[in-house]
Amino acid sequence: DPRIDHFIETHFKTWYKNGGEPRMGRSLKALFNAAPLVDVQVTATIWCYATPEEAEEWGESYAQRLLTSPMGGRMVEYGFVTRAEVEAMAAGFREWAAHPDAFRAFTHAAALAPKA
Repeated sequence: DPRIDHFIETHFKTWYKNGGEPRMGRSLKALFNAAPLVDVQVTATIWCYATPEEAEEWGESYAQRLLTSPMGGRMVEYGFVTRAEVEAMAAGFREWAAHPDAFRAFTHAAALAPKA
């Protein structure tokens, strides 16, 4: 859905403007290996939304986040999108969630280590 593609692009721009790094997982192990740490343990978990109920839960949660949390508000505040575009993105998530082919999976990475 082009509205979700627009969300992803705008979400990343907003994340970067807030000083974050949405792709940090790619560098996580290297960052820990470069620090004065020992016994670095890197793990990952997969979140998967495959059933109609799971897709509905995920799509609705993102629609609500866009409309009621700082996520959508910051996009507008920074001038990346209009409020109408945020509402269209939320509608895109809801329509995606209702489609029988809706599927979402993503990886969460974590790294833990004690100080040397």
